[in-house]
Amino acid sequence: MMSGKKHYKMYKAGKSWFFASVMTLAAAAGLMLGDAVVSADTVPAESKAVVTTVKNDSAQSSSMRAKTTDTKAVVRTADQATTASTTVEENSQSTTAASNTAKSSVTTSAVSSSDTVKEQTNSKTAETTTVNEKTNSSVKVATDQASNSNTTAKIVKAAVNQPQQSTAAPATETEKNNVQPTVNDKPKNVQPKQHTYKQVYTNGHWYLTDTLTNKYLTGFQKIKEQNKTVYYSNNGQMQYGQQYLNKYWYLFDYATGAMKTGFQYISNQHKTVDYNGRGQMQYGQQQLNNHWYLFDNNTGAMKTNFQYIGNQHKTVHYANNGQMQYGQQYLNGHWYLFDNNTGAMKTNFQYISDQHKTVDYNNNGQMQYGQQHLNGHWYLFDGHTGAMETGFQYIGNQHKTVHYADNGQMQYGQQHIKGYWYLLDGNTGAVQVGFCYIPNQHKAVYYNNSGQMQYGPRTIDGVHYYFRPGTGAVTGGKGIVERALNWFYERENHITYSMMGSRNGRDGTADCSGSVTQALWSAGLGTPASWARRWGGYNTDSLHGYLLSNGFKLVSQDHPINVQRGDVIIWGRRGASSGGAGHTGIISSPGYMGSPNTLAKFISTCYWTNGQRNTAIQDLSYYSYWQYDDKPYYYVYRHA
Repeated sequence: MMSGKKHYKMYKAGKSWFFASVMTLAAAAGLMLGDAVVSADTVPAESKAVVTTVKNDSAQSSSMRAKTTDTKAVVRTADQATTASTTVEENSQSTTAASNTAKSSVTTSAVSSSDTVKEQTNSKTAETTTVNEKTNSSVKVATDQASNSNTTAKIVKAAVNQPQQSTAAPATETEKNNVQPTVNDKPKNVQPKQHTYKQVYTNGHWYLTDTLTNKYLTGFQKIKEQNKTVYYSNNGQMQYGQQYLNKYWYLFDYATGAMKTGFQYISNQHKTVDYNGRGQMQYGQQQLNNHWYLFDNNTGAMKTNFQYIGNQHKTVHYANNGQMQYGQQYLNGHWYLFDNNTGAMKTNFQYISDQHKTVDYNNNGQMQYGQQHLNGHWYLFDGHTGAMETGFQYIGNQHKTVHYADNGQMQYGQQHIKGYWYLLDGNTGAVQVGFCYIPNQHKAVYYNNSGQMQYGPRTIDGVHYYFRPGTGAVTGGKGIVERALNWFYERENHITYSMMGSRNGRDGTADCSGSVTQALWSAGLGTPASWARRWGGYNTDSLHGYLLSNGFKLVSQDHPINVQRGDVIIWGRRGASSGGAGHTGIISSPGYMGSPNTLAKFISTCYWTNGQRNTAIQDLSYYSYWQYDDKPYYYVYRHA
């Protein structure tokens, strides 16, 4: 690189003095003058100079007249590295600064970092000021008398012979004369033209037009000033109603084209659907505003009423507004219970804690009432509240009192409840009262009207009895009657009804009159006639004479009375009751025989079970059986 020195040369223009910097290069060829390439002096990178170039034809003249009216020095700078340098003959021409009054266009540009101009006046660096494009002010150059000078400043550029050939192409004569040197301070950010849009209504359709390209917009577009999102089809037309786009259903307002969200009713399809925040129709289970909804997987229609969720194995209920229901709900005349967390419909036994009750819901989820047979057990539920009943309960339409355990199941047989023994019918569960026989304990006992077993001495219908403490077995009373009753008790579940067999139980079969004859004879009553023994006993017609001849007397004929334990009853008019026309048995428990609520019971060998094996002996409610047999004419005999 060649060494160089800076020199300053003073020039006088009128009354003003100017300094110009000249770079001297120590080159072997010496100072090269003439058509040399002009290069700008180097200035520090932070220095900036803004120049103003005035485009005027008089500036091209080799000798120009300087105007004396308020002139300003003009500094010419080289363009950036790619701009060709302007050549100047040192002695031939000098550039005259243009007058501030010249009406010329002014161009300013920033000086590049590689080509800068430094000027000094009175050993001080003069910084040029940036000229605003909107003003016609000239650039001021600092001199010791610059403010009031009316002289024209001459700017001398030193020709410098560069050690290396410049890569910039030399300017042509035309370029020399017409070039407008500029200094680029900073490149201006040229703002691209902004796209603006406007809605256009043409031929009955709305379009959205890009005013820059004059093209229609398509697809989803947000109209901010109307706070709506709309959709334009491929031909640019705004769409309305239901639209199927990119595999989703959307709904656009029929008047404004605004995309719908949330719940919407599609009137021509009679369905309510939901569109999410993006306007897409929803399907399946959706949680919206803290509520669960169900939408049809195909149509998107909001579901109501009972719905089965297959993948969760549950039935739930959605109200008319589509919201899943929880807890107790009264629907279509029935109470239902839905899980408080999942909404699943409950079935079977459920405890309602805030009402302190256990209830039952059938497989349809409906609360049950009254008697219900569930899993092989009878239960009773309150007719109003559905609460499961426990303890003793009276079943009015069946005229019986039964007992339900703490788990709600009806009880049968002997039950020890709150310190008392009770006997509950083995089939109906009815609490037994009066005299009863316990077959597996071979004893007859007595239960009072509350169903409690009695002990010690008791007088019942004028007859004195004694019941053993601990067991309750009867030991007093009419001995022959008790023994006759025991004959029946001991054969319960062992005799099959038949009029063609032994008739008295010897072969495991018997009928009514043969059984009564054998029971009384076995208890100590007189021996039957030989012909009666041969036929297995008397029939219902001939039995009248056997009773009257062996200590019995007629106490009632077809008139209801309070019957006593041991009374023998014969149904059917005497002389017309033989064969299947009559029936007979013994009162096992006392009571008024003419009332449906009577406690009177009647034990006999009968066809009550339609001939089922080993079920012929039945101890039944007298009135119920009499009514069942069409209330036949009757006779009541009592042992004296």
